[in-house]
Amino acid sequence: LVAVDLNSNTIRRVYTFKEDVVLPTTYLNDVRVDFRVGKAGYAYITDSSSRGPGAIIVVDLETGYAWRRLNGANSTSPDRFFLPKVEGKILMNRNKDGSASPFRLASDGIAISPDGKILYFCPLSSRHLYSISTEALRDRTIPDMNVQSHVKYWGEKGASDGMITDAKGNVYAGDYENNS
Repeated sequence: LVAVDLNSNTIRRVYTFKEDVVLPTTYLNDVRVDFRVGKAGYAYITDSSSRGPGAIIVVDLETGYAWRRLNGANSTSPDRFFLPKVEGKILMNRNKDGSASPFRLASDGIAISPDGKILYFCPLSSRHLYSISTEALRDRTIPDMNVQSHVKYWGEKGASDGMITDAKGNVYAGDYENNS
């Protein structure tokens, strides 16, 4: 994770991650940053892995210390019954030899509430929307297996990659199956 000073166009800091945070299968994807908590803020990054556990990675921007949350949880994992349809065809991994496999990506879409208290997220291979309090994600005294009890299920939405919230807390998500 690289912090760039946009005024001087210089790199301010580079955050690197240990092997227990960035696994061999990890695909670091979307990130949301909240400077209102801690001394320098926190970053939340999705692990959108196609071959390993999905997760939310939490980074203390002051110390650089990072950890995985919701590692392999249902809320960060692809929906195994999900078959995305794009432009009228089932989206699959199609190989040159003619074989195919399901398209599966873990947690991807991520958005933070206007007050920074809630993180919304979804797997790319899913139509489900989830949230969790950012306080629960940051609280290292809560064992990861217990963090899952803080996840709230919001129901189905379109299959999406990007998400964002507005000033009123409304969550907006793309819908790649319907070009919207």
